[in-house]
Amino acid sequence: LSIFQHQEARFLLPTVPLILSSVQLPKNRRALQLWAAVWVVFNVFFGVLMGIYHQGGIVPGQVFMSKQPDATNAIWWKTYSPPIWLLNGKNEVLTTHDVMGLDGESLLKQLADLATCDTPADRRN
Repeated sequence: LSIFQHQEARFLLPTVPLILSSVQLPKNRRALQLWAAVWVVFNVFFGVLMGIYHQGGIVPGQVFMSKQPDATNAIWWKTYSPPIWLLNGKNEVLTTHDVMGLDGESLLKQLADLATCDTPADRRN
């Protein structure tokens, strides 16, 4: 698995039943309890890791963008486009640009095309 650059959990999860069907559970009661405890710890650990930390910035990022009065563009690079319903209606004035597959130079060109020289609302007199 480590030869592939990006491994999403959702593509690996369907293999779990196949792997588990080929694992023989221990017959010894003590070993079975230890196996079950390790299984629970593993699932709790990776549930927290994948559910909170892996892409945990998407929701706070969208909530932050929904509160910015002058935000008109949101650019998402190297991630999937986030759910726009988190913008609380601001998606009518905020355009989301999904540039996930762009290389660095193309991204810089896209940023230059979108850049404005407006003064932010909080810095105006």
